[in-house]
Amino acid sequence: WFYTLLVLSTALFGKPAFKNVVVNGWLLAEDGKKMSKSLKNYPEPTKLIEKYGADAIRIYMLDSPALRGEELRFAEAGVREMVRRVLLPWWNSVSFLMTYAHVDGWDPETQWYFCDERREPTHELDVWINVKLEELKYQVEREMVEYRLYRVVDPLLDFLDDLTNWYIRRSRRRFWKSENSDDKLCAYTTLYSVLLEFTELMAPFTPFLAEQVYELLRVTPDTQAVDSVHLRDVPARRELSDEEYLVEHRIDLTRKVCELGRSLREKARIRTRQPLATIKVGTTDAREREWLQAGEDVILEELNIKKLEILDDPTRLATPTLKANMRRLGPRLGGKAKSVATTLTTLKDIDPEKVRRLAILGKSTEVDGYTLDPEDVHVEMEPSAEGELVAASGRLVVSIDSHITDELRYEGLARDLINRIQKMRKDLDLKVDDRIEVGIRTESADIIAAVTQYHDLVAGETLVPDPIRVGSTIASPELEKTDKIDGEEVTIQIGRSAIANPKRRRGSYS
Repeated sequence: WFYTLLVLSTALFGKPAFKNVVVNGWLLAEDGKKMSKSLKNYPEPTKLIEKYGADAIRIYMLDSPALRGEELRFAEAGVREMVRRVLLPWWNSVSFLMTYAHVDGWDPETQWYFCDERREPTHELDVWINVKLEELKYQVEREMVEYRLYRVVDPLLDFLDDLTNWYIRRSRRRFWKSENSDDKLCAYTTLYSVLLEFTELMAPFTPFLAEQVYELLRVTPDTQAVDSVHLRDVPARRELSDEEYLVEHRIDLTRKVCELGRSLREKARIRTRQPLATIKVGTTDAREREWLQAGEDVILEELNIKKLEILDDPTRLATPTLKANMRRLGPRLGGKAKSVATTLTTLKDIDPEKVRRLAILGKSTEVDGYTLDPEDVHVEMEPSAEGELVAASGRLVVSIDSHITDELRYEGLARDLINRIQKMRKDLDLKVDDRIEVGIRTESADIIAAVTQYHDLVAGETLVPDPIRVGSTIASPELEKTDKIDGEEVTIQIGRSAIANPKRRRGSYS
């Protein structure tokens, strides 16, 4: 096909028929065989579109080996995964904005609000998500210009994770404020503008959902002047300042510590709702230690830990051990690579300073007469103290004390109760500001102690204005459920409280 086009165009017009060609690979059935009507080894396209939407199939194909000229075993599970990872988070972000905007009466058409006289965001979360958006614009433009369509989806997924799992989640309290403060209006403005530009970026990849979202966001004079998202320009990237990049690095470091902390919890099977006593973070970088100090409250809240300790020597938290990266050392050292690999396994006992240089300081050092770089080794960390969990990323080492006292356990049970009550609120389809009354019955002395000691926490988080009834029923139960918390049976009743909800201004943006 390529040859025929080239010959014909050269003979007829004296120039090539194309400047760039995108070559797709073969689409195969999930079992690796050629798709065949007789074998019926493929999902029926119409049913697939009805179930997941054309956009899900489109972005699944975009992220597949087929766009790299390789074979693709088409699987319905892959389409379903794109719904879960792309379409639902995006749609849920839009729904979040519209839900709270309706409650507060915030309308971008009449309340387009910028956060200071320079018309720029000032809250660090607003700055951070805008930096991430600008970087996304750059990545998408770079890959599309080079026709690397298959390298577009990962940056989109990363941004959606940033938006939903950090920006919106960390900004929830800003939207929950009862008064329309400047900070709250900044949060609305930032989320709206970010979602609008993200929708414009998504238009080529998910054209149908992008159009639907655009219609929902099309309430400002600028958007009302353009009938379709597909008629709007791709948002242009602006230059970022050094201050903005510093905010990004600071928040990214905080997120990295939180991710390492969560991985340790998962490894030890300690649920996030169970508070822990101490997290220790070690880094040799003085600026990183300052950033960690600034992000202390966020780290403690995200990981549900009481105290943060920041150390300038990560080896006080864990002992690094080295293993050879044979994919690098093998081609370079040949037959000597095995000898060097053996030396690396015992280097912590022979010369711990060399281990420190490679694993902690990120510097080169000599081993068996060869200069090794940090990339030449794999680093594993062994906890320095019993009962502590350790994880590392580069020069950053995180350690968590896994010992749980009775006091910590009671708080964990209280947070489990909050979780169950919140789910019951959702089952009753209560509004975000509806007050409720709660009754709890259980034979567990620990759960009773947890409710007694942490009554204000449970009541405050679940909007219970009256005292929680322990061991008795409430006057007008609307829902009752029996569940197990930490192996102990507990029955929970909830119903709407007679105490009126606080008045909040409502508007028409919905």
